[in-house]
Amino acid sequence: MSKLQQHDSDIGPVLRLRIHQTNQPQPEEVLSESEMTKVLWGHWHRFVLCDNVLYRAVDAKRGRPATSQLIVPSSKRTEFIQECHEGMTGGHRAFQATLNQVQRRGFWLGWRRDVQRYCRQCVVCSSYHRGRLLRSGPLQPMIVGTTMERCHVDITGPHPQASAGSKYILTCVKAFLKLAEAFAIPNREANTVARVLVDQVFCRLGTPIAFLTDNAGELDGH
Repeated sequence: MSKLQQHDSDIGPVLRLRIHQTNQPQPEEVLSESEMTKVLWGHWHRFVLCDNVLYRAVDAKRGRPATSQLIVPSSKRTEFIQECHEGMTGGHRAFQATLNQVQRRGFWLGWRRDVQRYCRQCVVCSSYHRGRLLRSGPLQPMIVGTTMERCHVDITGPHPQASAGSKYILTCVKAFLKLAEAFAIPNREANTVARVLVDQVFCRLGTPIAFLTDNAGELDGH
């Protein structure tokens, strides 16, 4: 890490100064340096040098113990955020959790903005996070008194195609029995759904009094 820091345009000047002197340099010594270098110069008295790697000492605060933050070079910041977001301490958690992990371990100018940008661009998180869920009312009990009084029917898919050509799954839950069954079907056409329900459900258990569906076209009216 020290070689990377010495060649980093932002960290290198401060690191070299810190290696050779303990007193804070005069302001004119960093006038021509980058904004990040000037920010680091302002934290001079918090620097800790370990094996020529630069750290920033952080005092204990709000019940948290004192710690040291790595001064992360620009060439390693994306990798650093990735480890905090996806590694053993991350697991693709939300922005605030990733922010806390980065703050505990590293420091650079604009680190919060970089973490936010990384989390928004994470392919895995974008694939599964659908945003804030809509508010819903309290669940209502569904009272049934006999077998096949009400059936809950739905279709999932398309799934990876099976060797028999099936790509969808028709699910049927009997409310009274608390019994769930699933049937592989090649398509979600109304005729296919009706045939499976008649052959696999009605002929065994009888015709239900009511169906509960999501009003999909292939389920409406059966």
